[in-house]
Amino acid sequence: MLKILVLTVIARIKKQQHSFTLFELLIVVLIIGISYTLILNNFRTQKDESKYLSFLNLRSMLVENKQANEIITIRCFEDSKKCAIFKDDVLDGEDFDWFFSEDVIFYHIDQYQTAQKIEFPIFIDEDKREETVIFEYSINTKGASDDIFVEDMDTIYFLGSFFEEAKRIKSIDEVIEHREILFKKVND
Repeated sequence: MLKILVLTVIARIKKQQHSFTLFELLIVVLIIGISYTLILNNFRTQKDESKYLSFLNLRSMLVENKQANEIITIRCFEDSKKCAIFKDDVLDGEDFDWFFSEDVIFYHIDQYQTAQKIEFPIFIDEDKREETVIFEYSINTKGASDDIFVEDMDTIYFLGSFFEEAKRIKSIDEVIEHREILFKKVND
């Protein structure tokens, strides 16, 4: 009899050590739910930010939409404040709003290693209308692109031509230095 009583007490002790109350289970479910919500929300925010076009992700966005042996170009027009993607100079898809400020200035480095403001050519659409191009950036059939840097609201971006992503830089001199390093790499 004593043996049965001891076994019953031991069984109750084991049962109490291995079971959770309803309150404890609700707390665990609540913590998991809050953690999941925070992680999912953070992931969605990062995903949404990557959808916005900027000078930093412009090249990768164009490369993703580029097929082999075609030239892909983004052109932004001054009058309409719209941009459009062209594949082999044929409009591809809908136009979209500018992704930069109105005070933006575009430059390239000339053969004398000085910064020159870029004047983009007038674009004539299929209806023979002339449009003033404020920005144009192309990736050719081999994947190389225009060598442009952009001054937009106290930030300078270097859109390198040698298969690399754009970079924020501190000064125009840094563009020239970076460009010289790239030329040395290519020539070596």
